[in-house]
Amino acid sequence: MPDEDVNRHFVEAHLAGENITFVSVFLRWDKQISTREFEVPPDRAISRDEADRAMMSAASREAARSPDWWRQIGAVAVRDGKILLAGFNRPVPSKDYTLGPFGDPRSNFDAGEHFELAKTIHAEAAVIAEAARQGASLAGASLYVTTFPCPVCAKSIAAAGISRVYYAKGYSLLDAEDVLRAYGVEIVMVK
Repeated sequence: MPDEDVNRHFVEAHLAGENITFVSVFLRWDKQISTREFEVPPDRAISRDEADRAMMSAASREAARSPDWWRQIGAVAVRDGKILLAGFNRPVPSKDYTLGPFGDPRSNFDAGEHFELAKTIHAEAAVIAEAARQGASLAGASLYVTTFPCPVCAKSIAAAGISRVYYAKGYSLLDAEDVLRAYGVEIVMVK
């Protein structure tokens, strides 16, 4: 079977005890590939600080609220050690929105292609949009996100004036790093 998380779950649930061989084949989704950070720059800041880990735990709790069965991502905007806003990825117009028989349009493309075509709002975008709705500035705030931002979210993060992005898991597209660095956004991996 292809070595991906859905097949491994299927084997555990329905084929326990069977002699199954997993092969490395990329299908339409491979969580192991898409969440791995392919290249960690040598100058990457890494935090093991308890306060950063606590904020990342808050982002993880938000991620658990996501109804997305492929990838749950959570984010919290923080200033002076206090959470300002929190969000998670979800389908729009509501988290109860059903994607239909063909799923999300992203399912029809390879990793890294047309990541902007989705029926979901990303966790980072949800936090930034909520701040705009409330008239709250995120300038100088930090954003803790469970997975490194995509390039589209990186643009929103930079435009919102967020000064630091903390993340726990990598992402297969690191184009966002160029955007964040160009705007002087500090990038920190939390372990």
